[in-house]
Amino acid sequence: MFLKAFFNWFATWGIIALSLSLYYILFSLGIVLTFGMHKVVNFAHGALYMVGAYCGYIIYCSTNNFVLALLFGFSGSFILGALLERMIICRLYNSDSTITFLITFALSFIIIGIVKLVASAQFRTIKMPEALSKRIIMGDIRIEIYRLFFIIISIMILIGMHIFLTKTKIGNIVRAGTSNSIAVEILGINVSNFFTLTFALGSGIAGLCGVLFAPLFTALYPTMGDEIILWGFVVVIIGGLGNFYGSIIGGIILGLLHSFGSLYLREYVLIFTYILVIIILTIRPQGILGGRE
Repeated sequence: MFLKAFFNWFATWGIIALSLSLYYILFSLGIVLTFGMHKVVNFAHGALYMVGAYCGYIIYCSTNNFVLALLFGFSGSFILGALLERMIICRLYNSDSTITFLITFALSFIIIGIVKLVASAQFRTIKMPEALSKRIIMGDIRIEIYRLFFIIISIMILIGMHIFLTKTKIGNIVRAGTSNSIAVEILGINVSNFFTLTFALGSGIAGLCGVLFAPLFTALYPTMGDEIILWGFVVVIIGGLGNFYGSIIGGIILGLLHSFGSLYLREYVLIFTYILVIIILTIRPQGILGGRE
């Protein structure tokens, strides 16, 4: 009887922990890619996440098509990310981290201000698609179909990013340009175009993440990226700045801490999160898997 109850509890909360971990991992991908390219600390990533969520919300309200909402959420942040990289971010490569932080911090406020001006600061929600709103019941275990959908899509994105970075020509050029951009340019390759693509891709994934996670329990509002940007940096600090696989480890650790910790630590879970960050920065400042790939 005890084993059955424990299994039911672990299955239910394990899926919640997995979905929360994947949420943190997906969001932090853009931070990892940006820092991995030229050590740019992109604090505007939370604003790009918010823009994607709003783009998805507008399309979903107009068409009631969640797939289109996901596509437009990705596209909105992708295009804005590409524009920001071309006009501003590219000028910050190899600059002091403090300068990049301050400029992207200012960019975040500008983007939030524009959204407030256009859409107001009113709270909005994206309703869960009707086809995915039901639950799978297996004995005492009840699992939301949408949460399983979120997990599957997130894993597919991570696998796709792994293939993109390690198996494609573009990914190889980006990785080579990260190590030595001058050598790549000598070969006649305009590495800046590939950096723009990678930055935009990370921004698009953040926007997609905003639309994907909204139906679970996230309200839409202009400053919605302020909290998740904090957890995004916590993820990359734990795993290692600029390390793709490190962000996966960091996201899993943070997801497990926040989901299971909320059961027993309640409001004190935030204190333990900060303690964990302090311990890692003290013992291993470069993160679990080290620095840039």
